[in-house]
Amino acid sequence: MKKIILTAAAVFAFSFANAQDKKDSGMGFAKGDFYASGSVSTESVSGGGDSSNSFSPSFGYFISDKISLSAEFATEKMGDDKASAFGVGVAYHFNAGNQFSSHIGLSLATGSGTTTALDYKLTGLSLGYGIKYFVSSHFALMANVAALNYVSVTPDGGDAVNSTQLGLDLSNISLGLIYKF
Repeated sequence: MKKIILTAAAVFAFSFANAQDKKDSGMGFAKGDFYASGSVSTESVSGGGDSSNSFSPSFGYFISDKISLSAEFATEKMGDDKASAFGVGVAYHFNAGNQFSSHIGLSLATGSGTTTALDYKLTGLSLGYGIKYFVSSHFALMANVAALNYVSVTPDGGDAVNSTQLGLDLSNISLGLIYKF
């Protein structure tokens, strides 16, 4: 149900996007711009009373009119299980100075977690594609729509478990809000 609502919200939000960009309206990004974004989510876990809660703020800086650097902190908790990670990334932005733009980004994250049975360390690498639409000179809606993810989880005293995932379906879309300073 959550995925249907998020998809409908994305379609609704982007249906108001103008076909023509407003270049000189202060909308879009340029060299020297700082921004903050992130997500907060709560999801019920089927078959149990627990829910998964996550919080992940990120901050970025445009080092040129097309390239940004970012840093993100993410934390997730479900019952007694918890995990946290810190990541850094770089993104190339297509039409960054326009009201509607897209980007492709590469990020690297490292973190740790605890379950009832064990503690673990994790490392992740992600290549993703996203779009942005400025609704004012400071606020933009964003959607990350595709990603190729590699994650390595190493339990304390154990061998690493590696996984790769290509997310191209609707369940992998994430929506967010960007504030440009």
